[in-house]
Amino acid sequence: MDGVSNHYGVYSVVLSVDGNEVFRSTVDRFSQNENRMINSWTYGQYMKSFIDPGNTLRMLKASNGNRGLITIDEERDYQFLYTLKDVFGNASRYRFTVRGRKQPIQPLEYQDKYFFAWNKTNFLHEPGLSLAVPKGALYDDVNLHYEVKADSGAIALTYQLNDESTPLHAGCELRIGLLKKPLADTTKYYIASVTPKGTRYSVGGIYENGYMKTNIQELGTYTVDIDTVPPEIIPINKNQWAKNKKIVYRLKDKGTGVCSYRGTIDGKYALFGRPNIVKSYWECELDPKYIKKGGKHIVEFTVTDNCGNKTISRESFIW
Repeated sequence: MDGVSNHYGVYSVVLSVDGNEVFRSTVDRFSQNENRMINSWTYGQYMKSFIDPGNTLRMLKASNGNRGLITIDEERDYQFLYTLKDVFGNASRYRFTVRGRKQPIQPLEYQDKYFFAWNKTNFLHEPGLSLAVPKGALYDDVNLHYEVKADSGAIALTYQLNDESTPLHAGCELRIGLLKKPLADTTKYYIASVTPKGTRYSVGGIYENGYMKTNIQELGTYTVDIDTVPPEIIPINKNQWAKNKKIVYRLKDKGTGVCSYRGTIDGKYALFGRPNIVKSYWECELDPKYIKKGGKHIVEFTVTDNCGNKTISRESFIW
């Protein structure tokens, strides 16, 4: 926590009902294999005060034997209390009342093939699509809101596995069939995740017997797209390279994203790095031990995206 400027959030959350603790979260430690479980605990910008049955994240504890879920089965007032603390013990409390009233509860209606149980292996087979979700990949049961959207000009149908993005603990194999192949080079095809706003981003994929297949990490909406556009390499403040003793490029790729890059100066390998993961800048420090000062130099930077599209940039500078 030392030496950083970002703000840390709530350290502990305790929910009590009628004076009895039912749920507690304490953000102290977790292991690498629990990383994705945090997606099951959070919901958008919110944190749940109960535990999904397939979530074993050690930071969460339920004291009521019901995963923190609260049963309202009496016509009376239930007194809720949230207690939130930061890492230094400063506390805030919030009280509210839930009034129990009788009401009918409709049974859940679903089709068996669209119902995924969290504690078993699930399969979905539809024309042009297959999905395998192994046991342990789901945190809770999911009643899929499955839809297929067709576009006469599309390479493949668009498949909505679920209307809400549902996180998976492990990658699950998804296969989508191609309606047509406008390009003979199948390395240019990829499976795209489609956001509610229609934005597409690559989740990878390889071609196999008329299908594209990849591993997905959430149940959302997917289709197949093509990337034939090479990455863009933009020199940043080239006239300042010598003064700052640093070569800086910005990389942009609207399709499948940057896969690999390599730089040379005067034909010799040059080490480029990305000092800030948030910004798409790649930098190389100029060191007189490796680059002779007092003359003109040629830097060559090669970038390849995940569909094999390549761009080569050559720039000269005096240092």
